[in-house]
Amino acid sequence: MRDGYLQRYAHIKNAWWASGLDPRNSWLPMDWGRMKPDCPRLEWDKTTLEQTQKPVKYESPPKTPNRVTYLRVPLHIWWLIALRYDVPMPEHITVTSEGEALGFWTWVMAHPVIPVFLTEVEKKAGCLLTLGYVVITYGGRVRHRTSWNLERSSGQGRLGIPAP
Repeated sequence: MRDGYLQRYAHIKNAWWASGLDPRNSWLPMDWGRMKPDCPRLEWDKTTLEQTQKPVKYESPPKTPNRVTYLRVPLHIWWLIALRYDVPMPEHITVTSEGEALGFWTWVMAHPVIPVFLTEVEKKAGCLLTLGYVVITYGGRVRHRTSWNLERSSGQGRLGIPAP
């Protein structure tokens, strides 16, 4: 790792980390993620070459494109979502030792009646999932982005899988 990156993140002692599952890799855990430092650094203004007073609340890996995050979902949240949208759950669901109910996102893709919401921050997605809504995140300022595509999933175009 370059010295510049080590210096940029040297102040971080504690942070909240969020990563999800990779739809491009059979829904295995994704290496990519974002962190929310307890004590964020201040944003750098490239025009004035000075620090601003605006904190960088979420840090993504440098020089790496943002990814859509599909959070891991425990069985009780899956059950809540199934109830909300009146969609039957599979009969046999495997739950990992970490509490993840495997197959949730495949189940969502198979049921177009379930709406999928998009938000900018993983913390918001986690909150909305606990309320029974299916949510994915795309790090960054979603409302200002026009350059990223959503790949159509099963011809329905409901899920935010970034096009290659």
